[in-house]
Amino acid sequence: GDVYKRQVQELASIAQFLLECVDDACEDLLKIASLGFLWALSRAVLSHTAWAWRVQIGASIAVVLAAFPPIDEWADAKADETLEFQNAVRWWFGYSLKQPEQDDEINTAPLVIQAIDDYVEDGFKLVCLSSHAYMGWLASVATQGRIGRVAGWLVSIGTPASQYRACDCYGDALGDMAQRWTAQLLGIEATQHKKYPTCLG
Repeated sequence: GDVYKRQVQELASIAQFLLECVDDACEDLLKIASLGFLWALSRAVLSHTAWAWRVQIGASIAVVLAAFPPIDEWADAKADETLEFQNAVRWWFGYSLKQPEQDDEINTAPLVIQAIDDYVEDGFKLVCLSSHAYMGWLASVATQGRIGRVAGWLVSIGTPASQYRACDCYGDALGDMAQRWTAQLLGIEATQHKKYPTCLG
């Protein structure tokens, strides 16, 4: 009974993820793939230099950080293209259509200041989702039998999926606060477009 109940719960979590978070997940996957490729490429190129390995790693990190803002903007635009599919599913289930959210504007600020939001948001989200994925994996390996293996598979996917929206919301809120605080510290005007995060009450 508990196994079947857990399966239903995880299926509901996966369904909710598909209705709410497909565009954000696609954006994150595009960023991870692009930045991972850039990291591997820079490491391969720099490995042929006479630089010490610490310098090579530092340079690779600098390349990835410098490329992050344009890659983030490109991934966001591409992920918004999935809203047509996501909204078709939402309409089918009686949900309101989802609209792309406009970012806050940090007027006249250097690009790196404008990107602080995304650095903090994605860093937090990576840690948050990784911890939930690990917990889901621990729960899945504890299951036994054929039904248990199915339940374990659902748990390993459903656990991070069920927490994706919360991780995304908290990460977004932290990123916005970091960006506004930095802009205020530097005396740069910020124009707020985003709604107050639902996860903060």
